[in-house]
Amino acid sequence: MIIAWACAAGPASAITDVDVSGLNATLAENVRAFLSIAEEDEGDEQAPSERLVRRLHSEAPDEIREALRPFGYYAPRIRARLERGEDGWSARYRIRPGPPTIVRKIDIEVDGPGGEEPAVRNALAGIDLREGARLEHSAYESAKNTLYDAVYGAGYLDARWRRSQLRIVPALASAEIILKLRTGRKYYFGEVNIEQDVLNPEFVQRFVNFEPEDPFDTNKLLDLQLALTDSGYFDNVELRVDKEEAVNQRVPVTVVTKPTRPRRYSVGAGYGTDTGPRLSLGVEFRRINRRGHSFRADLQLSTIKNAFSTQYLIPIKNVATDNIAIAGTLQQEEIGDADTEQLILGVSRNEFWRGFQRRLYFNYQREHFDFGPGTGREENLLYPGITLARKRADDPLFARKGYSVNLDVHGGDGNLLSSTSFARTLAEARAVFPLTQRSRLLVHSEAGAVLVDDFVALPPSQRFFTGGDRTVRGYNYQDIGPQSGRGANVGGRYLLAAGVEADYLFFGDFGGAVFFDAGDAFNGTPDPEKAVGVGLRYRSLVGMIRLDFAHPLDDPDNSFRFHLSIGPDL
Repeated sequence: MIIAWACAAGPASAITDVDVSGLNATLAENVRAFLSIAEEDEGDEQAPSERLVRRLHSEAPDEIREALRPFGYYAPRIRARLERGEDGWSARYRIRPGPPTIVRKIDIEVDGPGGEEPAVRNALAGIDLREGARLEHSAYESAKNTLYDAVYGAGYLDARWRRSQLRIVPALASAEIILKLRTGRKYYFGEVNIEQDVLNPEFVQRFVNFEPEDPFDTNKLLDLQLALTDSGYFDNVELRVDKEEAVNQRVPVTVVTKPTRPRRYSVGAGYGTDTGPRLSLGVEFRRINRRGHSFRADLQLSTIKNAFSTQYLIPIKNVATDNIAIAGTLQQEEIGDADTEQLILGVSRNEFWRGFQRRLYFNYQREHFDFGPGTGREENLLYPGITLARKRADDPLFARKGYSVNLDVHGGDGNLLSSTSFARTLAEARAVFPLTQRSRLLVHSEAGAVLVDDFVALPPSQRFFTGGDRTVRGYNYQDIGPQSGRGANVGGRYLLAAGVEADYLFFGDFGGAVFFDAGDAFNGTPDPEKAVGVGLRYRSLVGMIRLDFAHPLDDPDNSFRFHLSIGPDL
């Protein structure tokens, strides 16, 4: 039913107001998206003609009906009113959506051998359609696509719908869903041909994560494409699968590639309150030889750390994720109150293991350090170690739900080229939890310990310090730690730090945060330094930009400290 009023004709005027009332926020937003008169209101600066305004107004009821149907409302009552005032046209639409359409019957059937596939059974179990529920077209389309994708993805490339119907009786506000899918025959992988001429064919074939005669699986094809793309060897990877070329249901796969340039140069600049201004330069030789070896060199410059590092990578085993790395680093770094110069030479095996990125390494480290005039020392360390890292996030740059964990354990023997015997472990964890649609809770923690025969002979890089942008805000970078008799921060044997933060995006990508941090690096009993603060947030293309103002609760000489950091939260 439509009831409409319109004012008398007159000269052209702008559309100044389009009001939609009587609906919840979701329905009203969709209605406005469908209304042509609302687009005219938000768009052209030139005033529309009276004829155009009246035509758009007359089309509005049909557009409103179309906007409400996906949510199951097929019999709305619409009161439409168009007026022209001194400032321009005003269009008002008062809507009663009417009774929602209820799903009275659901008939879903998978006919053929594909119905017994685990992926298909899981898809059926996960379909969000219920008898007695309000009809939503999006749920129907999602169920239809999910079921077909599961059958096709399991290798049933002849899958066809026998019936796919959504029957609606508006007079009864009822709906019936019928989905009947015939799977047809199962297909299998045939030969895989990767078209490229920059690497040995036998090396590139090691990226293929399936064998001929394996059941056809679209997920494995996607994994292959991602592995080749992420390898750095290829700029573009295209998969061609032609069912018509299958012989005895064996489908050949052709991979067409475009190689990357053999060298890649990088330049970066930034600023953080921990590091000050920083500059990075790098070069990567992506294909040293046809066996896929690569080499990179990097130079990093900042106010607290200057480093030159090189790394030679040799792919092994699963070439998409595993490699042997031979690395060397020369660096100068301020650690606590120490000035250090380090030479680190090492070899590592990097691989994916039980859901973790595992790194097994063996390092030689020579470190010269001093905590002031007359305190210089040079120590040597030779140590094996292991690092386990894992990250899960719903978004790599702006996670609303996810976590990251990192564990490192290493140690050396004083009788085997090390200045002292030691064993060191450090565990780090971060997590993000959604609170509301625009707010999150973030937590972080660190715990570490080093057991050492002669602490004085242990270089600062192996001791513990805390404080700074990512640990305990309100304090300088690595400013928290035990002090020597001369008042120098020399670092501790143990580390405990944690923090909690809540943020909220209050306007688009802009938001704010409140936080509490606490932590200590110590030798005996911890006495954590604590800080509270507020911050501004901006969600950018490179991750969150954080501007924090932190008040150290245990340092009366400092009222607050400013922190700026950029990057992902995990």
